[in-house]
Amino acid sequence: MKKKYSGLNQSTIDKALSLSRLNTLFRSFWGMVAEFAILYGLTVAVFLMVPEIQYSFLTMNIHPLMFVSCFIGVRHGFLAGLLSALLSSLIYFFSYSFLDLDPILFFQSYEYYKFPLIFTLGGYLTGRIYDSNSRKIQEMRDANVEVLREYDDLEKTYKKTIQMYNELKEQIVGSEYSIFSLYDIASSLQTTNPEKVYTEAIGLLYKFIKARALSIYTIENGDFMRLKIRFGNKGQKVSSRKYTDSPMYNKLIAKQKAVRWAIEAGENAPIFSAPIISEGEVIGIIDIEDIEFEYVTEYSFSIFQVISEWIAKALSQALEIDKQFHLMGIDHPNMLQLPQYERQLEEEKVRKEKYGLPYCQASYDLGFLDSDEVIPKLQRTLRNVDYLCYDQLHNMARVLLPATDEENYIIVEKRIFDSLGFRLERAV
Repeated sequence: MKKKYSGLNQSTIDKALSLSRLNTLFRSFWGMVAEFAILYGLTVAVFLMVPEIQYSFLTMNIHPLMFVSCFIGVRHGFLAGLLSALLSSLIYFFSYSFLDLDPILFFQSYEYYKFPLIFTLGGYLTGRIYDSNSRKIQEMRDANVEVLREYDDLEKTYKKTIQMYNELKEQIVGSEYSIFSLYDIASSLQTTNPEKVYTEAIGLLYKFIKARALSIYTIENGDFMRLKIRFGNKGQKVSSRKYTDSPMYNKLIAKQKAVRWAIEAGENAPIFSAPIISEGEVIGIIDIEDIEFEYVTEYSFSIFQVISEWIAKALSQALEIDKQFHLMGIDHPNMLQLPQYERQLEEEKVRKEKYGLPYCQASYDLGFLDSDEVIPKLQRTLRNVDYLCYDQLHNMARVLLPATDEENYIIVEKRIFDSLGFRLERAV
């Protein structure tokens, strides 16, 4: 019964009950007509076909027509019982007239006119009993429906209360451990390696707001968003997009504030987004594409705002230090020295081990080719989020593509060979 009424509003339940009662009345009416036809048809047929009982039929103390009237009354109520009593009286009078008895005597002799009175009394009393029981049953059904309706409302209220309780509990627990949480965030982001900041950002967002899918993009010249790092399988797997074509990202970059997107933003819109700001400019975007349902709250969004601001500050500081002391690159953003390349490769291995983030790397033997000609072409072909290293000792070009699976790497490799005009052999 709970499943039958759960989630229905009052008007829907009332309409269903009205239709059910109408259907019951319709079936009851035609059922009553069929019973009338069968019972009275059998009675008349027996009277006409068995002459031996015709005279005794008029004087039976326990008359069969009384049973018919009482049966109809019990089955269909007092109005049907009275109608049955009328039909029983007419059939009785028909039987009396059929035997050519004096019609005046019928109304003068109690022996005959008592039977219509008995039929009427029997149909009325049994019908009243049926109506009284039916009314009580219907009242119990209505009360049951009302109880179910109230239960449904209480269940909805209970679920909302539990949700509010859990959220408040999380906030209280979060407040108790807020000092430790802030220390955890600060210590995780305390690094001069920008790539380490990206890695730690995933761990923090997963830990504190239960993000199940997220993407971090960098903003490049030409109004392009390049996928820097990705976690989870849900959401759009887009490695590059032009943010100026998206009103959603235009709004985010213009406001330079974290946004909790509404359903109207579209099916593929992230749940939360935040800009990564350095020196007043947006240099990246954090998208939370999937999150555990119970964490889609204003409290989680507030935590997301705090974490994204700390990520932006840590990344801005790391990039500034790297720019001053060239800890990562040489003259080009994606051109690394061999020690830095090895360090970045280790970082990608950590990302894959901890969060399942894909990456691809390959080494190409340059042989007798001029490295001063090949390396610049490779730089121009790769994205700013990719890495390139020239290993002078082994005369190899080493390429590292974060957030790239093997299938996409084949496409990139073909683009590299097309830009060079010839193929490079992979080093063993």
